[in-house]
Amino acid sequence: MIGISFVTRPEDVREVKDRVKDAALVVSKIEKRNALSELDGIVENSDAVMVARGGSRSGNRLGVPTLNPEAIAETSRIHGKPVILATQVLESMINSPIPTRAEIIDIANSVSQGVDAIMLRDETAVGHYPMQASSYLDKVIRKVEVEESPFLPR
Repeated sequence: MIGISFVTRPEDVREVKDRVKDAALVVSKIEKRNALSELDGIVENSDAVMVARGGSRSGNRLGVPTLNPEAIAETSRIHGKPVILATQVLESMINSPIPTRAEIIDIANSVSQGVDAIMLRDETAVGHYPMQASSYLDKVIRKVEVEESPFLPR
């Protein structure tokens, strides 16, 4: 897989796909608001989409999502493409063995909104509790998928 950052138009994706041919899948990272106006074309040309909502470490000091993962997940579902959420969903676990309630709710909401995968970053790369972070993420995803997700058969 090859990830492309800061994709804002379908041509960005096609250029990379032309270069790699069939040697790799292309994952387009949606991290700028202006990509939303070209979202259909970006998703259609990508093999998968990654959503970067922006967290407190990425300049969004309030941790309020700047992009709507639900809308991107919906567009991805329409085109039959997986969507990956890339953000510090368990940021407190960089220094704590237990996540906050808000982080657990964030994971559950993301799964319920149709996100196919959630990627941990600092929690596992530089955090003091990478195994616990991975375990919590796995437990919450499995619970939500079984009990609440409208996108999965029960």
